[in-house]
Amino acid sequence: MARRSRLPVVHDLLGHLYTDAEWEALCNRCGQCCYESRWVEDGWVDTGVPCPQLDTETQLCTGYGDRFTLEEDCIRVDPSVVLQGMLPSECSYLDELARIVESDYGSGRRRR
Repeated sequence: MARRSRLPVVHDLLGHLYTDAEWEALCNRCGQCCYESRWVEDGWVDTGVPCPQLDTETQLCTGYGDRFTLEEDCIRVDPSVVLQGMLPSECSYLDELARIVESDYGSGRRRR
């Protein structure tokens, strides 16, 4: 049985664990999170400036394996980032979080 790493507390609190591969597989590879964002008043605003590692034709990171070394501002997409509203509304991670919340809390009571 593969050992599961615990991704940030949000998933643990919701009762869901993902391996790194399972979490990565949720990404729809839209590249939207690879554009610079700034906090403005009460929310994140996309500046339209892509990361230098983003191939804007394929929407894939050209330095994915080394992205945190190559780009010091690269942010790991984890559940806390999802909850902060940093991702575009089309992001599949938002869909997954909504699915989890609906599954666990949709009936108005918490599952254990």
